[in-house]
Amino acid sequence: MLRVCTAVMFQVLGVYAVTCHAVAGDSDLAASLFSAVLHNHRDIEEMDVRFELEYVAMKPDSQLTLRTIKARIARGSKEQGLTLFARIAESQEFDSEDGNPTEHNVAAYVIGPRNQVQQVDAFGKKTANFPSKLIRNARIGIPDLETIGFVSFPHIAPLAGSDDPYWESLMVPSDESVAYPSTDGHAKVIQKHFHDDQFTGETIWRFDLTRLMPTQRRMYYRDANGKLQLKEIENYEWKLVNGVNVPKSIRCEVRQNYRNEETGELVGFSEIYTTEFNWKSVNTPISTNVFELEDLKTANDIKDIILPE
Repeated sequence: MLRVCTAVMFQVLGVYAVTCHAVAGDSDLAASLFSAVLHNHRDIEEMDVRFELEYVAMKPDSQLTLRTIKARIARGSKEQGLTLFARIAESQEFDSEDGNPTEHNVAAYVIGPRNQVQQVDAFGKKTANFPSKLIRNARIGIPDLETIGFVSFPHIAPLAGSDDPYWESLMVPSDESVAYPSTDGHAKVIQKHFHDDQFTGETIWRFDLTRLMPTQRRMYYRDANGKLQLKEIENYEWKLVNGVNVPKSIRCEVRQNYRNEETGELVGFSEIYTTEFNWKSVNTPISTNVFELEDLKTANDIKDIILPE
């Protein structure tokens, strides 16, 4: 019989742990693993992180798309109530003959406690107010770090973050989510998806039971013939900083379909997202100078606060 870990969890030196015994698949364990990840992410209060995301896609018509985002997210204490998000985005498409000019987008934002936003870009300084975090993040493009491991990175919309009721529901045992640990210190968690009582697909995670974080997530959808087709596969590497697990790297493959305009044939291709993170600090005080935009006059000034020191 498989060795399965129960939902009994406790915190020792900031690390969650589980106890194990021999049972069949366990919905309590699945909920506990989801809970461990969400609580880990919520334990990140103050942070300063830089990341570089590379996107590559080759369509069947030989069109190659390359995109790169270099960004920095700094979040102050609850008392400060401030967040900095700055990015450099570059995009270029190549066809069978030659490449088109690279498009650049450089901008920096500071978000206040009431969703007011100060913005600096090529058009100068602007100030705006957004009615909610969801709308703010979708407009600005801030990726939500609190949902890493559950949806592909960078996740921006439509869910508002780990405080959304959907994430809360994951921490409640359900027959739709069941865990199957193995003897190598890992567990497979399978979550079934339904819409109007119809089975639509499933997501499968591989969890490290020592770190209690996912190392892989695979999402399948049910096609018109009732067969499961792989849609996404995402792999994670983590590192421990100040007792909190933070992503070191993420690689995601998203499988898409492309219809040939001449033949009408539907052909598959993959989009590849690779992200590397550089964590400057986690849960240590951040100077208020980080959130000052007054000295940012040019695109190069913005690049200076993004690129590694």
